[in-house]
Amino acid sequence: MLIIVITVVGLVIAFGLPNLVLPKFANKPTTLVFRVHVLDDTGVPIPNANVFVGNVSEQTDLDGYAEVKHDYLGKGMKGLTGTCRMLGDLRVEAPGFLSWRMPLPDLLGRNYNYVDKGATVPYEVTLHR
Repeated sequence: MLIIVITVVGLVIAFGLPNLVLPKFANKPTTLVFRVHVLDDTGVPIPNANVFVGNVSEQTDLDGYAEVKHDYLGKGMKGLTGTCRMLGDLRVEAPGFLSWRMPLPDLLGRNYNYVDKGATVPYEVTLHR
């Protein structure tokens, strides 16, 4: 019986204490930068392609790169974990090519510190004629 009590108390301390000590954030606006490299099916960069993230868009440069900034709400525990729910699609269009579309995935984990610096999310997109 004593072992069970010690185990339960240990688990409560191990999982509950970080939640009490570490600062939390919820629904804090976070700017994510979508760095998109647009290529044709032979690997040649496509300049002046339109890259859309939600209602924000940018055009690619001569090397086929575009950076689109968009704000999302992040939540989680500062320094440990966090999620950023992204709604909408990433869409790329260029004259003479079929348009490309992908739903944006939710980003999770330690690799994305939304509270301090936001994140740059890279994508490589291949367009077909």
